Amino acid sequence: MKLFIDYEFNLQCAPQLRSFKLGFERMVDFRVLKTVLTPGDLEQLICGQRTLDFEELKEYCIYANGYEPESQLVTQFWEIVLDEWDDAQRRKLLSFSTGSDRAPVNGLKSMKFYIVKDDENVSD
Repeated sequence: MKLFIDYEFNLQCAPQLRSFKLGFERMVDFRVLKTVLTPGDLEQLICGQRTLDFEELKEYCIYANGYEPESQLVTQFWEIVLDEWDDAQRRKLLSFSTGSDRAPVNGLKSMKFYIVKDDENVSD
């Protein structure tokens, strides 16, 4: 099993990783990078935040086509997301909405999250 994992994660993609590293080193001086960023900082810049503040998402949400923050459906939606769902379910919503289960570097407030009413299929 160890040999298989080593092959899959190291040997099989070694040429691609080597090319990526060479290209990255051309753009960024590693000595400077290591003095400025921790590995965790670098991961956050590349992958986004791990912590999710859905209250922040609610605050910066954009409503359209007749929905307002006080609309009954919107209120029920946020009650479910904030009060009933666990972190795994919230990450699934984020993944469904954005393609990623992580927040952008500046947090969920920097997302453009829309709740739009489809007049043909929804009655409020």
